[in-house]
Formats: sequence, C-alpha cells, structure tokens
Amino acid sequence: ITAATRDLAGSGFLYEPLGAKELKGKAERIETFRVTGRSSDIIERWDRQSLRLRSDFVGREAELACIGEALERVAERGEVTVDVVGPAGIGKSRFVHEALARFRAQTVVLRGGCQELEAEPYALWTDLVRRRCPDLDAVEAPGLRRLLGLVRTTPDDPEDARIEIQMDLLALLQTAGEEADQRALVLHLDDLHWVDDGSVRVGQAVLGAFQPPGGTLRLLVRRPEGALPTTWALTDITSVELQPWDRSEVERAIAQMCGAPMPPSFVDMTFARCAGNPFFLEELMSLLVDDGALRVVDGVWRLVGKVEDLE
Repeated sequence: ITAATRDLAGSGFLYEPLGAKELKGKAERIETFRVTGRSSDIIERWDRQSLRLRSDFVGREAELACIGEALERVAERGEVTVDVVGPAGIGKSRFVHEALARFRAQTVVLRGGCQELEAEPYALWTDLVRRRCPDLDAVEAPGLRRLLGLVRTTPDDPEDARIEIQMDLLALLQTAGEEADQRALVLHLDDLHWVDDGSVRVGQAVLGAFQPPGGTLRLLVRRPEGALPTTWALTDITSVELQPWDRSEVERAIAQMCGAPMPPSFVDMTFARCAGNPFFLEELMSLLVDDGALRVVDGVWRLVGKVEDLE
C-alpha cells in the first residue's frame, strides 16, 4: 500500500516499510508499505460508533449472571467454557465488554479474534499473540516469530513448524496463567464462525494443555451458523444465547440515546423496524439524525414532525 492508504487505515494495523517503488502510471517513485497484521490499538466494534447516538448497556442481566456463575465454577473445576451465541448486530461484542468490565478485578484476559476472508493461517492465535505482545521486536520465541510473519523462510517441514508454533504458544499461555496467579485466566476467542482450519488444529493441541493456578474460563463467541470446533474437547459448557431486545428494552435504549423519553408511537415504529436488534436500532437512529428527523432541542434529541411522516 502507499503512504496515503496507510494514513487512512490509521493505527489499527501494523506496517512494514518496503521503500520507494516504481508504480505503473506514476511518474515518481512512491513510498510503499506492507500490512503485517492488526495492532493492539484496534477499537472494539461496539465502540466505533462513539460519536453517534449510542445507548448505555441495556438488559442482559440474566446473561451476565451466567458469566459470574461460570467464574465461580472455575475456582472449583479449573476449566469452564461459556459459549456466547447470537446473530450479527445483536450485541455480542458489547455484552462481552460489559461482562469483562464487571469481573475485571478477578480475571486476566487474553483475547484473540478470527477475521472474515483472513488470508493468513492460524489467524485466531496470531491475533492473540499480537495483542499479548504488541512490541514485535521483543518477541524471541521462534515459533511465535513464525506465527507473526517475522520469519520469511519457508519451513522444510510444515508439520514441524506447526508443532514449534504450538509449543511456543503454549509457553505464552502458561506465562499468562502464572502472571494471573489466583485470578481466573479468561481466554476470549471471538468470531469463531470464521475460524480457519489451522487455528482449529493449534487449538486442539494447546487448549487444556495448560493449567493456570486460578483456572481458565474459555469465553467463546460466535454466530449461530458457525459451530464450535468438535476437536477442542470442551467441557462444562454454558450456552448464552443473546436474544433481540423486547419493546421495553428498545424504549429504554431510545430514551438513553435521546436524553429523554420519546412518544410511544415513535418507539413502536423503531421497534418494528429494528426488530429488537441493537445495531439496527443505532443505525436507524443515526439515519434519522442525518435526515434531520431528530434534532437537539434544549439539550436533548427531539422528533421533528410526526411519526406518520417517517413511515
């Protein structure tokens, strides 16, 4: 990519300078860069709309209680799995953020996420290592360096390279578990509906192979169309299925976004259109702002005109 593209992409990614190159159609040599991965500065998805209308966390108390109960079982059993399932836009990332914030004092979190159309193998674990080790120059373990793309040579035996990656990844997880001491180590693995085969194989080898003093909570997040890997031999699984908001929750969210309650007819209209999906609701409210249907009056958002005119 060019410097202009790098600047537009921002700090969410890591770049390697490739020097000035001659590009077709350009009279002068252009500075180019290679994207080597995602950085630890990436903003979580639920927080990307921070400059738009967004409600506080609404509902999900029973689901949050499931996380608390799972953490209690970790102390007794050592390993517990929570499977968070929900369709796109239902608020999985926001729910996990709130849950981890609520139990921050008693946990240490390692997070790795899968990516749609991810080209690199072992993408789930590559992301986890990058978040754990943001200073790539300080990474010395050969398996982790290969995982991060810092080793350019092609291995003579891919199977030996995978085993090396697994061993060094396991050592990293063990170190994190020791640092957690008596706190639970939360292994937050996100977007597993996109998990690649290489990540599944590595997970089969490393999950359950380490026993941190405070135990492990495997917090797995996915859409319904993606099943959990059957080879991971997960035990003590609690399923948390996130449902759409009901009308009262949509009404609460709208009141928080606007700073004041809105007419029941407006709530009915928005509830019907978003079908209780939090992301769709926020998109709809932002669209109404962009269209001028919602305006700030005396410090709160008010409806301009009649609800019937919006339909």
